[in-house]
Amino acid sequence: MSYSTSLYAIDLDRLKSSIGSGDEHLILAVQELTSADPIDVIERKYHWVAVLEDGSIELDKRDATVEQVVQVYSTLNKHDAIHFLGKNPDLVRSTYRALGEASAGLKNGAAKLLGHPTTMTLDEFYAYNDDDSNSAATEASIIDSVRSLICGNASGSESRYAAEHLCRAIGHWLDDGDTLADIAPLQLDTKLADSRDLPNLENDGDFPIISYLTSKEVKKEIKRLGKIDLSYPADDDIDAARKAFVRCLVEADASNSSVVAFYR
Repeated sequence: MSYSTSLYAIDLDRLKSSIGSGDEHLILAVQELTSADPIDVIERKYHWVAVLEDGSIELDKRDATVEQVVQVYSTLNKHDAIHFLGKNPDLVRSTYRALGEASAGLKNGAAKLLGHPTTMTLDEFYAYNDDDSNSAATEASIIDSVRSLICGNASGSESRYAAEHLCRAIGHWLDDGDTLADIAPLQLDTKLADSRDLPNLENDGDFPIISYLTSKEVKKEIKRLGKIDLSYPADDDIDAARKAFVRCLVEADASNSSVVAFYR
Protein backbone atom coordinates (compact mmCIF):
# COMPACT_ATOMS: atom_id res chain seq x y z
CA MET A 1 0.00 0.00 0.00
CA SER A 2 1.32 3.43 -0.85
CA TYR A 3 0.42 6.91 0.30
CA SER A 4 2.00 10.28 -0.32
CA THR A 5 2.54 13.51 1.57
CA SER A 6 3.04 16.93 -0.01
CA LEU A 7 4.55 19.77 2.00
CA TYR A 8 4.10 23.49 1.29
CA ALA A 9 5.92 26.50 2.73
CA ILE A 10 3.31 29.17 3.31
CA ASP A 11 2.21 32.19 5.29
CA LEU A 12 -0.36 30.49 7.50
CA ASP A 13 -2.21 33.69 8.32
CA ARG A 14 -2.62 34.46 4.63
CA LEU A 15 -3.99 30.97 3.98
CA LYS A 16 -6.53 31.36 6.78
CA SER A 17 -7.61 34.82 5.66
CA SER A 18 -7.93 33.73 2.01
CA ILE A 19 -10.63 31.18 2.79
CA GLY A 20 -13.99 32.87 2.56
CA SER A 21 -12.43 36.15 1.39
CA GLY A 22 -14.05 36.11 -2.06
CA ASP A 23 -10.78 37.41 -3.52
CA GLU A 24 -11.24 37.23 -7.30
CA HIS A 25 -7.59 38.18 -7.91
CA LEU A 26 -6.51 35.13 -5.93
CA ILE A 27 -8.90 32.88 -7.89
CA LEU A 28 -7.34 34.23 -11.10
CA ALA A 29 -3.84 33.53 -9.75
CA VAL A 30 -4.76 29.90 -9.09
CA GLN A 31 -6.31 29.63 -12.55
CA GLU A 32 -3.17 30.98 -14.22
CA LEU A 33 -0.94 28.63 -12.24
CA THR A 34 -3.10 25.63 -13.06
CA SER A 35 -3.16 26.53 -16.76
CA ALA A 36 0.62 26.91 -16.83
CA ASP A 37 1.29 23.61 -15.04
CA PRO A 38 -0.28 20.71 -16.96
CA ILE A 39 1.05 18.15 -14.49
CA ASP A 40 -1.60 19.42 -12.14
CA VAL A 41 -4.38 18.08 -14.36
CA ILE A 42 -4.13 14.34 -13.89
CA GLU A 43 -6.32 11.49 -15.02
CA ARG A 44 -7.01 9.27 -12.05
CA LYS A 45 -8.44 5.76 -12.08
CA TYR A 46 -10.62 4.59 -9.20
CA HIS A 47 -11.76 1.04 -8.55
CA TRP A 48 -14.27 -0.11 -5.96
CA VAL A 49 -14.23 -3.33 -3.94
CA ALA A 50 -17.52 -4.18 -2.26
CA VAL A 51 -17.29 -6.74 0.55
CA LEU A 52 -20.54 -8.69 0.76
CA GLU A 53 -22.16 -10.15 3.88
CA ASP A 54 -20.88 -13.66 3.13
CA GLY A 55 -17.30 -12.41 2.79
CA SER A 56 -17.21 -12.62 -1.01
CA ILE A 57 -16.12 -9.55 -2.94
CA GLU A 58 -17.05 -7.62 -6.04
CA LEU A 59 -14.64 -5.48 -8.03
CA ASP A 60 -16.39 -2.64 -9.85
CA LYS A 61 -19.72 -4.50 -9.36
CA ARG A 62 -18.48 -7.84 -10.72
CA ASP A 63 -17.65 -11.01 -8.79
CA ALA A 64 -13.93 -11.16 -8.10
CA THR A 65 -11.20 -12.84 -6.06
CA VAL A 66 -8.41 -11.25 -4.06
CA GLU A 67 -6.00 -12.42 -6.76
CA GLN A 68 -7.98 -10.58 -9.44
CA VAL A 69 -7.95 -7.39 -7.37
CA VAL A 70 -4.19 -7.74 -6.91
CA GLN A 71 -3.84 -8.02 -10.67
CA VAL A 72 -5.74 -4.77 -11.18
CA TYR A 73 -3.71 -3.12 -8.43
CA SER A 74 -0.48 -4.04 -10.20
CA THR A 75 -1.51 -1.96 -13.24
CA LEU A 76 -2.20 1.25 -11.30
CA ASN A 77 0.04 4.23 -10.60
CA LYS A 78 0.43 6.65 -7.71
CA HIS A 79 -2.51 8.82 -8.78
CA ASP A 80 -4.96 5.90 -8.68
CA ALA A 81 -6.81 4.19 -5.86
CA ILE A 82 -8.81 1.11 -4.89
CA HIS A 83 -11.58 1.83 -2.40
CA PHE A 84 -12.95 -0.83 -0.02
CA LEU A 85 -16.44 -0.59 1.41
CA GLY A 86 -19.27 -2.71 2.71
CA LYS A 87 -21.89 -3.07 5.41
CA ASN A 88 -19.79 -5.13 7.83
CA PRO A 89 -16.75 -3.13 9.02
CA ASP A 90 -14.91 -6.24 10.24
CA LEU A 91 -15.24 -7.97 6.86
CA VAL A 92 -14.10 -4.82 5.07
CA ARG A 93 -11.03 -4.53 7.28
CA SER A 94 -10.09 -8.20 6.92
CA THR A 95 -10.40 -8.05 3.12
CA TYR A 96 -8.43 -4.81 3.08
CA ARG A 97 -5.65 -6.44 5.11
CA ALA A 98 -5.68 -9.56 2.93
CA LEU A 99 -5.15 -7.53 -0.21
CA GLY A 100 -2.45 -5.50 1.49
CA GLU A 101 -0.59 -8.69 2.37
CA ALA A 102 -1.12 -10.23 -1.06
CA SER A 103 0.16 -7.13 -2.85
CA ALA A 104 3.09 -6.42 -0.53
CA GLY A 105 5.61 -7.86 -3.00
CA LEU A 106 4.48 -5.80 -5.96
CA LYS A 107 7.22 -3.53 -7.19
CA ASN A 108 5.02 -0.68 -8.31
CA GLY A 109 3.75 -0.09 -4.77
CA ALA A 110 2.14 3.11 -5.96
CA ALA A 111 -1.65 3.08 -5.97
CA LYS A 112 -3.55 3.83 -2.79
CA LEU A 113 -5.64 1.20 -1.00
CA LEU A 114 -8.33 3.07 0.89
CA GLY A 115 -10.58 1.41 3.43
CA HIS A 116 -14.02 2.90 4.04
CA PRO A 117 -15.70 0.48 6.46
CA THR A 118 -18.42 2.92 7.45
CA THR A 119 -18.42 5.48 4.64
CA MET A 120 -20.81 3.96 2.13
CA THR A 121 -23.48 1.29 2.27
CA LEU A 122 -23.75 -1.35 -0.44
CA ASP A 123 -26.93 0.27 -1.74
CA GLU A 124 -25.03 3.53 -2.18
CA PHE A 125 -22.21 1.58 -3.77
CA TYR A 126 -24.50 0.06 -6.39
CA ALA A 127 -25.95 3.49 -7.13
CA TYR A 128 -22.51 5.05 -7.51
CA ASN A 129 -21.97 6.90 -10.79
CA ASP A 130 -19.13 5.09 -12.56
CA ASP A 131 -18.62 7.89 -15.05
CA ASP A 132 -18.07 10.36 -12.22
CA SER A 133 -15.71 8.06 -10.33
CA ASN A 134 -13.42 7.53 -13.30
CA SER A 135 -13.49 10.99 -14.81
CA ALA A 136 -10.37 13.07 -15.31
CA ALA A 137 -9.65 15.91 -12.92
CA THR A 138 -10.06 18.88 -15.25
CA GLU A 139 -8.75 22.39 -14.99
CA ALA A 140 -12.32 23.68 -14.77
CA SER A 141 -13.19 21.44 -11.81
CA ILE A 142 -10.04 22.53 -9.99
CA ILE A 143 -10.89 26.21 -10.44
CA ASP A 144 -14.50 25.62 -9.39
CA SER A 145 -13.35 23.95 -6.17
CA VAL A 146 -10.87 26.72 -5.40
CA ARG A 147 -13.50 29.37 -6.12
CA SER A 148 -15.88 27.63 -3.72
CA LEU A 149 -13.20 27.56 -1.04
CA ILE A 150 -12.23 31.22 -1.45
CA CYS A 151 -15.90 32.21 -1.46
CA GLY A 152 -16.52 30.14 1.68
CA ASN A 153 -18.79 27.55 0.08
CA ALA A 154 -16.58 24.44 0.03
CA SER A 155 -16.68 21.71 2.65
CA GLY A 156 -15.33 18.25 3.38
CA SER A 157 -12.63 16.72 1.21
CA GLU A 158 -13.39 19.20 -1.60
CA SER A 159 -12.23 22.07 0.60
CA ARG A 160 -9.00 20.30 1.52
CA TYR A 161 -8.16 19.36 -2.08
CA ALA A 162 -8.86 22.97 -3.11
CA ALA A 163 -6.67 24.18 -0.24
CA GLU A 164 -3.70 22.36 -1.72
CA HIS A 165 -4.11 24.23 -5.01
CA LEU A 166 -4.43 27.44 -3.03
CA CYS A 167 -1.19 26.63 -1.18
CA ARG A 168 0.58 26.25 -4.52
CA ALA A 169 -0.57 29.74 -5.50
CA ILE A 170 0.25 31.66 -2.32
CA GLY A 171 3.12 29.49 -1.06
CA HIS A 172 5.49 27.04 -2.65
CA TRP A 173 5.84 23.28 -2.82
CA LEU A 174 8.73 21.77 -0.88
CA ASP A 175 10.48 19.20 -3.06
CA ASP A 176 11.13 16.03 -1.04
CA GLY A 177 12.57 14.11 -3.99
CA ASP A 178 9.49 11.88 -4.09
CA THR A 179 10.49 10.24 -0.81
CA LEU A 180 7.68 11.19 1.58
CA ALA A 181 4.80 8.78 1.98
CA ASP A 182 3.28 8.47 5.46
CA ILE A 183 5.28 10.62 7.88
CA ALA A 184 4.45 8.51 10.94
CA PRO A 185 6.75 5.55 10.03
CA LEU A 186 9.69 7.96 9.93
CA GLN A 187 9.55 7.90 13.75
CA LEU A 188 10.48 11.57 14.10
CA ASP A 189 7.83 12.39 16.72
CA THR A 190 6.64 15.38 14.70
CA LYS A 191 3.25 17.06 14.82
CA LEU A 192 3.09 16.77 11.03
CA ALA A 193 2.51 13.04 11.48
CA ASP A 194 -0.88 13.80 13.06
CA SER A 195 -3.95 15.48 11.62
CA ARG A 196 -4.31 19.09 12.73
CA ASP A 197 -7.35 21.12 11.78
CA LEU A 198 -7.24 24.59 10.28
CA PRO A 199 -10.29 26.91 10.30
CA ASN A 200 -12.71 25.79 7.57
CA LEU A 201 -10.37 22.91 6.71
CA GLU A 202 -11.36 20.41 9.38
CA ASN A 203 -10.28 16.81 8.90
CA ASP A 204 -13.13 14.31 8.75
CA GLY A 205 -11.32 11.00 8.26
CA ASP A 206 -11.35 11.19 4.46
CA PHE A 207 -8.42 12.15 2.23
CA PRO A 208 -6.56 14.40 2.02
CA ILE A 209 -5.62 14.74 5.68
CA ILE A 210 -4.19 18.12 6.65
CA SER A 211 -1.54 18.95 9.21
CA TYR A 212 0.69 21.94 9.74
CA LEU A 213 3.52 23.55 11.67
CA THR A 214 3.57 27.26 12.44
CA SER A 215 6.76 29.14 11.57
CA LYS A 216 7.77 29.01 15.24
CA GLU A 217 7.12 25.27 15.35
CA VAL A 218 9.21 24.81 12.21
CA LYS A 219 12.18 26.46 13.94
CA LYS A 220 11.72 24.27 17.02
CA GLU A 221 11.49 21.11 14.89
CA ILE A 222 14.69 21.95 13.04
CA LYS A 223 16.51 22.56 16.31
CA ARG A 224 15.16 19.33 17.86
CA LEU A 225 15.81 17.15 14.84
CA GLY A 226 19.28 18.63 14.46
CA LYS A 227 20.22 16.90 17.69
CA ILE A 228 19.38 13.36 16.53
CA ASP A 229 20.93 10.97 14.05
CA LEU A 230 18.64 10.88 11.02
CA SER A 231 20.29 7.77 9.60
CA TYR A 232 18.10 4.66 9.37
CA PRO A 233 20.30 1.76 8.18
CA ALA A 234 17.46 -0.77 8.38
CA ASP A 235 15.51 0.87 5.54
CA ASP A 236 16.99 3.00 2.76
CA ASP A 237 13.62 4.56 1.91
CA ILE A 238 13.01 5.70 5.48
CA ASP A 239 16.59 6.95 5.69
CA ALA A 240 16.11 9.09 2.58
CA ALA A 241 12.68 10.33 3.69
CA ARG A 242 13.88 11.39 7.16
CA LYS A 243 16.66 13.48 5.64
CA ALA A 244 14.41 14.94 2.94
CA PHE A 245 11.83 15.87 5.58
CA VAL A 246 14.37 17.95 7.49
CA ARG A 247 15.63 19.57 4.29
CA CYS A 248 12.06 20.66 3.54
CA LEU A 249 11.71 22.22 6.98
CA VAL A 250 15.02 24.07 6.56
CA GLU A 251 13.86 25.38 3.16
CA ALA A 252 10.60 26.64 4.68
CA ASP A 253 12.42 28.26 7.59
CA ALA A 254 14.67 30.18 5.18
CA SER A 255 11.62 32.30 4.32
CA ASN A 256 10.25 32.21 7.89
CA SER A 257 7.30 30.20 6.59
CA SER A 258 4.90 27.77 8.16
CA VAL A 259 4.49 24.29 6.66
CA VAL A 260 1.19 22.71 5.62
CA ALA A 261 1.06 18.98 4.85
CA PHE A 262 -1.47 17.12 2.71
CA TYR A 263 -1.51 13.34 3.24
CA ARG A 264 -3.41 11.11 0.80
